[in-house]
Amino acid sequence: MQQPSPFGDPRAQFLRRLNRMLGEINVLLTAVAVGLAVLDFTCFLALRVSAEIGRSQFWARPAEQVMPSVSQPAAAMVAVR
Repeated sequence: MQQPSPFGDPRAQFLRRLNRMLGEINVLLTAVAVGLAVLDFTCFLALRVSAEIGRSQFWARPAEQVMPSVSQPAAAMVAVR
């Protein structure tokens, strides 16, 4: 006859270990998901700010802005103060 294991049923012990391991993995995956969400929001914000800066062109006054044309030579595209 087999003697009963002092640790209980081996299948139950395996399931307890598996449950504990998966619980720790869930915590890790949650931390990774939160980190990726923060990174995604930061990149989105940086792209929006970059687009607004590019669109505003605060360094040039409207009178000095020159739109390049195919017929204009390169020297004519420079704004004169």
